[in-house]
Amino acid sequence: VGQVLRSMHFLQTMFFIGIPAKAVLTGIIIFALPLLLASKQYQQEDIGQIIMVYAAGVVIASSYVSRLVDRTGKTDTILFWGAVISGIGLMAIGLIEWEALNRAGDGKLSTIVLILGVATVGIAHGFINAPVVTHVAESKLATKIGAASVTATYRFLERIGHVAGPVIVGQLFLFWGQNAVNLLWIGVVIAFLGVLFLARSSQQLASST
Repeated sequence: VGQVLRSMHFLQTMFFIGIPAKAVLTGIIIFALPLLLASKQYQQEDIGQIIMVYAAGVVIASSYVSRLVDRTGKTDTILFWGAVISGIGLMAIGLIEWEALNRAGDGKLSTIVLILGVATVGIAHGFINAPVVTHVAESKLATKIGAASVTATYRFLERIGHVAGPVIVGQLFLFWGQNAVNLLWIGVVIAFLGVLFLARSSQQLASST
């Protein structure tokens, strides 16, 4: 742990990609989304099915992205798109608070946008879950202490996101109210972190060459 925490490459992958992705999973998909949908009078069965759309998106995207990573090896670009697409999906979910959208089609359009947003987040996390492990396993740090040690440490530390997600979203609900607009702004932050990750990766690549 001490060695990986001294690696800037490892830390930026952890804090720009890994931890935010896990925080979105537990803080929004598992914690916040059921609360928001219940407050909007969605049935429990419908809430469960909407959440399962996320899982389906992860499974479908993972099968294609894994082969793409094997062919190209460009994990940094794939992780960037995973973060940006995740942010876009969260922004779409946040639109369910928009009154004009709720009035359109007797509320059906709002539900369609919601499902598309959840599916987009799931697909985006398919871009992250496996490629991020490959990314750290192929880093310079992995050549020094071993890929198994780096990936195991990464898997351990990314659990911070599982804990931080509900805590952060809970505080946002406490101060700004229990509404989907919070998710929209979280989406903006997630996409921005993806841009920072790619910028830092490109900068490090340029300096190494």
